[in-house]
Amino acid sequence: MKYLYMFILAALLSFILTPLAKKIAYRLNAIDVPKDDRRLHKKPIPRLGGLAIFFILFNSINMLCWKTRRFGWYINRCNHNCYYGNYR
Repeated sequence: MKYLYMFILAALLSFILTPLAKKIAYRLNAIDVPKDDRRLHKKPIPRLGGLAIFFILFNSINMLCWKTRRFGWYINRCNHNCYYGNYR
């Protein structure tokens, strides 16, 4: 049952954070504008959607390790290094 809760949480976060990342991308002008025929898309596409998915993925892994108590110390340390860098 706990896996279902984590899946629902990750789905809700992705539905919330991905449009938010799109708005932020337009505000920061982080948009891929097609300039030539090599591009597959015809309209401007925001480039920060992957950042939202990356954030959701790592938070879901943290939640999974926290709930199951398996490999939690390793995954949490790796996530800490990804978020904050390895300052020793």
